[in-house]
Amino acid sequence: MIKEQVIRNVIQCQQLWLFNERGEPLTKSVFFNARTGEFAAVASDSSLDAKNWLQVHFQSTPSQPHFYLANTEGLSISMTQLDGMMAEILKETLRALEELVQAHFRSDLPYVYPFMERQEVEEALKGKQAGTYLIHAPDATLQTIAQSLSEANQMIVIPFVLTLLEEEKQPVQYLVIATKRGWTILQDLPDLSSKIYQYYPNFASLLASLFPRETHSLN
Repeated sequence: MIKEQVIRNVIQCQQLWLFNERGEPLTKSVFFNARTGEFAAVASDSSLDAKNWLQVHFQSTPSQPHFYLANTEGLSISMTQLDGMMAEILKETLRALEELVQAHFRSDLPYVYPFMERQEVEEALKGKQAGTYLIHAPDATLQTIAQSLSEANQMIVIPFVLTLLEEEKQPVQYLVIATKRGWTILQDLPDLSSKIYQYYPNFASLLASLFPRETHSLN
């Protein structure tokens, strides 16, 4: 139960890894329900549940993740104040977040845009040189697919959408995922241990496999 909840929590928290176009850290906070073990973007406004919500703040550089807890009034909270199972879920979620930040979300990851429709992306890339790309957050459908893959493969799967201008400036869209195995292109096969998947140690090496010449992030 703990492992499944941790996977769901990390998927819910994927926006924590966004940095601005200069690579400077953004401060993010999400809410943790100390009764259910769930993370959420906003706390429930139910008076019955209000006392169970804690804020989890994330302030970091890609190589030095840091988390701290506070109640909804902003007062610092120790993990030792939580119920045993809830403390374990929170500890394992934060550990998984730290590992992913350190392993995959270093300075080679460019600015990640919020979700954009495909037409918006292609309009933003119009007139740019071959090798220009844009990476943005996924829509709800892809997030759901990533959560299913995480649960089926028992490892955290973080999805992104990459659009790359290839030869003749034609935009090609890729669904890319980051896992503990590395970065890869999402295929139709749900078994992520299959030989059909080729993993790369970071985003830059995956990008180089798609476009061997010089690439440029659209900032």
